[in-house]
Amino acid sequence: DTKSLHQLVRNLLEIAKAGTHGMISLEKLRIDEVLTKAYSDVLRHNTAYKIELSLPDLPEDEKECMVFGNTHLLNSAFRNIMENGCKYSPDSKTTVAFHISNNEAEIIFANKSDHLPTEEIEKLFEPFYRGKNAVNKPGVGLGLTLTRRIIGLHKGNLTINSDRESGTTIKIVLPTLKR
Repeated sequence: DTKSLHQLVRNLLEIAKAGTHGMISLEKLRIDEVLTKAYSDVLRHNTAYKIELSLPDLPEDEKECMVFGNTHLLNSAFRNIMENGCKYSPDSKTTVAFHISNNEAEIIFANKSDHLPTEEIEKLFEPFYRGKNAVNKPGVGLGLTLTRRIIGLHKGNLTINSDRESGTTIKIVLPTLKR
């Protein structure tokens, strides 16, 4: 109970910090490095999870991988999506693909979770909402609320798609400094 309460308070504080518009410190950072750190953090704390991280040929121009952002908040967002992907997938596995396209960093998280109806997908971003498949899973329903807010603060976009054949996909697009 104490551990759950600690996580809840931490999530609420991160949501408050993410909602301060302009009060967070932003710097130039390599988004692929933040993604790799989040990947390592998740696997270190959850030995039963499996994550396949794909970082194909990175561009020679470092600016194509650079974004203006907050390392801590982006790491938190990426960790949350990876953890949720593994938690709700029957094989505890998430794949993560990173691409640079049209001066944008595109990160796609996919798993084999149950199909989510369109009306439930929007509810996933409401604070404390937990989907039907979350009944026996740990959590409080704040992760995606926080994640969407963090991506928005970074001038990015987050979308969720779900279908019966391929499972659930979360796509994040962030503008790079090359833009």
